Amino acid sequence: MSRHSETKTNNDGAQPKAEQGSSSSEFVDERRHLRVVQDDAGRRSLVLAAPLFEQPWANRVASNAANVAFVRLQEGVDLEQVFELTGELLEECSKLTDKLAADSRAALECGAGCDHCCHLAVGVTAPEALVVHAYLQQNRSEEELNALRLELSERSEAIRGLSTAERFSPDQPCPLLKDGSCSVYPARPFACRGMNSVDRADCESRLRDPVRREAFLRTGQGGRVLLAPLVAAQAIGVGMQLALFERFRLDMRQLDLIWALDLLFTRGTDVAKGWAAGKGTFQSALGAPVTSG
Repeated sequence: MSRHSETKTNNDGAQPKAEQGSSSSEFVDERRHLRVVQDDAGRRSLVLAAPLFEQPWANRVASNAANVAFVRLQEGVDLEQVFELTGELLEECSKLTDKLAADSRAALECGAGCDHCCHLAVGVTAPEALVVHAYLQQNRSEEELNALRLELSERSEAIRGLSTAERFSPDQPCPLLKDGSCSVYPARPFACRGMNSVDRADCESRLRDPVRREAFLRTGQGGRVLLAPLVAAQAIGVGMQLALFERFRLDMRQLDLIWALDLLFTRGTDVAKGWAAGKGTFQSALGAPVTSG
């Protein structure tokens, strides 16, 4: 859906305040996908150095998301601002994916109790993990949080060494599932918001039938989901990811959701503050899961 550009461009805008004194050398990537332009009135904005997606509309979506982040954090990186920014973009993601799904006129079959896409590795960035962590703290009792901390710790160890294919299994449900439904639905990551199935039975058999599951993992074929909402969710997430990394030098590498939440529940304040200061405090949660339908 996206294509990775190797184009190198100069960072032609003023250095953001958040870059100064940053300790991000361990995750520096010299590629530049965004560049700063300035209009006749002196207003600066971001544009893509080269297309990231095959669909022109998706490139516009990514560019718009990058500019929302660029404007919001101009005065410096503040955790509260990052929470608000991420929440705003997650909400916009849902609005856009819902519109694209409605425009398709397809009969969607996702609903409560349909959790077949919730048994796989989920990739997130640090801001997404922080939003989920905050939502859990605000909406669960201390007893529930203690139980979740224990489950996350156990699951974190259990999945280490497992491949993405091994994680796509009825034996690997998301620890945030509750009675077949997402317990953090309002705070769910970008990848989860893009999923829209038009065949619930197909999703179920692809997960639970060993023969179908093996064929899907081997060929990548199968699964009747809408493409446009998936691309839209990816575009918004990528736009935010590139802006926060390239313009504000924040560690936006992909994390495994389970590892990231386990880390936050273990060392929450230190991890969040260190990340906002430009440090790689999520290092132990790095993963490269591919979230697919």
